[in-house]
Amino acid sequence: MGLQFHEDPWVGYVTTQGSGMLLVPGLVFTVEPMINIGKSNIVTDKHDNWTVRTADGKWKGYNKVYIRLALFRVKEHSV
Repeated sequence: MGLQFHEDPWVGYVTTQGSGMLLVPGLVFTVEPMINIGKSNIVTDKHDNWTVRTADGKWKGYNKVYIRLALFRVKEHSV
């Protein structure tokens, strides 16, 4: 898909409608949901500035899904 892990552009988790990145056919991105047993607050590891943990230390589940946007043509058929 890409040449490196986590390439630009960065797509943020929270945005205001109309201010984010334009999604176009051919774009590949990931959705990385984290489901927490406790509260939603998270902290980033100070040693690697990458690892994310729940602030309350409770268990979490994490998954990564790759999505490639495609363009489909819809043909109308008259009856």
